[in-house]
Amino acid sequence: MQTVIEMPDSLYKKVKASAAHKGVLVDDFVQTALASATKDTSADSLDNQQDEQLKRAESFYQSLDGRSQSSPVGHLDRDQLYDRKCLL
Repeated sequence: MQTVIEMPDSLYKKVKASAAHKGVLVDDFVQTALASATKDTSADSLDNQQDEQLKRAESFYQSLDGRSQSSPVGHLDRDQLYDRKCLL
């Protein structure tokens, strides 16, 4: 589906620069931003996300303790890697 979105030139320049910095097309950058902005942010969803982050952090710390790790921690994206709230 195609649509037209009006935005100030200054905003478009920032979007275009951010997309170029990430090495993606402007269309893909905008789609990702819109998808992120419309995610379900209900309390249950946030609790589930925090529980999953805590499980992954516990698994990671177990591997640091020299314990046998039966499954890999998995891929952590930049936001998850630097999310300190899940470690509190």
